[in-house]
Amino acid sequence: MTNTFLRGLDIDHRWVGYQGLFGGFVVGLLVDVATSASTYRLVSLSANFISSVAHGDLEVTVEHLHVGRSTQVTRLAVRQNDRVCIHASAEFVRESIEGESRREPWVQSHPVIAPPAKSINQGRLDLPFDDLFDVRRIDSPRIHEPTSNWVRLRPAIEAPPGLRSPEALLAVFLDLPTPGLFGEPRPPAFIPTIDYTLHFPPRFRWEVSDWIHIVHSTAWATHNDCADDVKAWDASGNLVALGRQTRGVRWADS
Repeated sequence: MTNTFLRGLDIDHRWVGYQGLFGGFVVGLLVDVATSASTYRLVSLSANFISSVAHGDLEVTVEHLHVGRSTQVTRLAVRQNDRVCIHASAEFVRESIEGESRREPWVQSHPVIAPPAKSINQGRLDLPFDDLFDVRRIDSPRIHEPTSNWVRLRPAIEAPPGLRSPEALLAVFLDLPTPGLFGEPRPPAFIPTIDYTLHFPPRFRWEVSDWIHIVHSTAWATHNDCADDVKAWDASGNLVALGRQTRGVRWADS
């Protein structure tokens, strides 16, 4: 088992969300820690949130449960103040095995749609991390139909603070669309993440300054929880990530 310690002073203050650190950023940290501990390709990561993560010192533990000829399974945990805030697992595959014939990868594609010149209102309160991104929306939040969002780092920002890999940045991007329940006549107060799962196809080359087109949809919504699905496409229309979140629903009067 290995440990990675991060000082709160080294975590950019703009990653603060509704309660503690923005969940997409914390999952991005887990992606970076997991990929740095493996020579295989990350294909999925699933994080279960026990509690929010405060903007302060934290520790990420890594334990390899299985390292085989073609796959690897790694368990991670985020600890803060001597308690676990997040349990996570990462699945890796080996890109090639000596002596095997290889077929060219096929990845789902999507018609290329240019981002709009202007964006409509995001349908939620502004948060500090919004300063890092240029987000364009053509749809208001809604639960009955998918919504389209385009996101990139703002031109003045060369790299996401505290994150290293394209997969880590995608973990953030896929968490940016506003949950559909915020578009209801009576919106909730906030919608914290309960679990967050990401899948990554074979990597296409894209720059962190490129636009990523994200299609967001609500799978279901109840008074206490909801589930959201997201797909992300690069500027050439190639699928670069899939995500699903289960979220809690918190109301102002409860």
